[in-house]
Amino acid sequence: MIHLAWTNLRYRLLRTTVAVLSITVGIWLAMMLRGVSQGTLQRSLDEMRSLDRFMMVRAPGPIFRLSQNLMPYDADQLRKLSEVDGIEAAIPFRFFLQQLTPERLGMVAALPVESFHDAVELFPIVKGSPPSSAGEALVDKDLADVLGIRIGQTLTLTGLGKFKVSGLMSSRTQLTTVQLLLDYETVARGLNDTRIQGVFVKVSDPALMERVKNTVHTSFPNLVAEPLQIVADSLGKALNRFDQFIQLIFWLSITVAALICGLVLLSMVGEQRRDLGILKAMGASDLAVMALIVSQALFLGLSGATFGAAGAWLVKSAFLPRFFPALHMDLTLQWFLEAIAAGVGSGMLGAIVATAYALRVDPVEVLTYE
Repeated sequence: MIHLAWTNLRYRLLRTTVAVLSITVGIWLAMMLRGVSQGTLQRSLDEMRSLDRFMMVRAPGPIFRLSQNLMPYDADQLRKLSEVDGIEAAIPFRFFLQQLTPERLGMVAALPVESFHDAVELFPIVKGSPPSSAGEALVDKDLADVLGIRIGQTLTLTGLGKFKVSGLMSSRTQLTTVQLLLDYETVARGLNDTRIQGVFVKVSDPALMERVKNTVHTSFPNLVAEPLQIVADSLGKALNRFDQFIQLIFWLSITVAALICGLVLLSMVGEQRRDLGILKAMGASDLAVMALIVSQALFLGLSGATFGAAGAWLVKSAFLPRFFPALHMDLTLQWFLEAIAAGVGSGMLGAIVATAYALRVDPVEVLTYE
């Protein structure tokens, strides 16, 4: 039966290839989305939780709408905030998207020049030095490697002007993948907008975090103060919805793959109707017919799952590091096993449909009229 199943699959090679590709794409897409979600987003949240001396003070509203909840830059309020007992530094910040090159759109952050030294834990400098005057910038190291940017060169940003690269950085917080860090004063003039998203507050001792938070809430009732660990937890809950979306895409992909497998197997059974009738007339049992179809389905499912998992591994090991270095992708043995199970499952779902049709083949009718 196995030899016959393999012969049937080779008979219409293009049809078999389409069925395998349908499973391959579904498995590959599911593993890619899940791997990037876990690798980039979860790692970013873990890094944020490790910054136990920082909290974020911002306007009320959902954290995932941070880019929309702008508030005025109030120098007097900022001074009072920095004078709260236990606060070592208050760092106002602004995030926005900017066209970095004609082909690349990236995330830019802006801080006051005097705040750069206090923000080195948030944006560690791997080479060079922080900006010491207006018109200087830090560039993400991965972006600099891709674009060939070096320290001392000048960047021209549309609407903002020219910036001299003073150093290369690594965006540790990953609230968003910050690719450029500019001085707030130049950015405010270029955008003609002095508003900010919030203030990073650096506490002198992590043990004082709760007390400082309560003091800020009492002194500034119009603001929300949250340790970055709490911010990470809030973002993590929001990301759970994204994980559910990934699961939906996964099951939709498997369903489509199963339907395509079912159609392919039905087509095979239709072409083999006479052969099946002859087999039954020669004494083949329903179990033998089921074994024939299941063998074909197993081949389709295992092949698609293997190719899909291999494609995801190839993207992780070769494609992302070269073309998208800011993205990280995690793949585990459990995910590979789940991919194999999903591929086999989609093949089996298709086999159920085809088997139901094959078992209805009447050998007498086939041999009499065909």
